[in-house]
Amino acid sequence: MENFLRILNANLTTFCKRFTQSPA
Repeated sequence: MENFLRILNANLTTFCKRFTQSPA
């Protein structure tokens, strides 16, 4: 379960970084 949350958190962080870096 902890591994799942860790992967989910990593994906969320990556998504946030891409969303922030991409010019809106």
